[in-house]
Amino acid sequence: MRALKQYAKHVARSITDPIERKEARNEIYSHLLESYEEIRKTSSSDEEAIELAIEYFGNTHEMASDLKKAHIKKLSNSSFVVILSSTLFLLILLYVLLLMVFN
Repeated sequence: MRALKQYAKHVARSITDPIERKEARNEIYSHLLESYEEIRKTSSSDEEAIELAIEYFGNTHEMASDLKKAHIKKLSNSSFVVILSSTLFLLILLYVLLLMVFN
């Protein structure tokens, strides 16, 4: 199982946020483990089942690149929400101040 954990760790390494990196690593490992267990049911050896599970997931560099792109997109969306809510807050604050000044 060490190889599955190493694969998951290597793929998730591209995520900068430590909490999200850990979540991604755990999720990848969980999927790898499920694949391993399914392959193992077909009487494959442990080593072969591990190799096939990793092979099904694909190249670590491609997986890391895809994961990084998804993470960056998620950050962009989160940033947009923060900016939008901050702007809305400032507009409401300005409105309240204007009401106070002109009343």
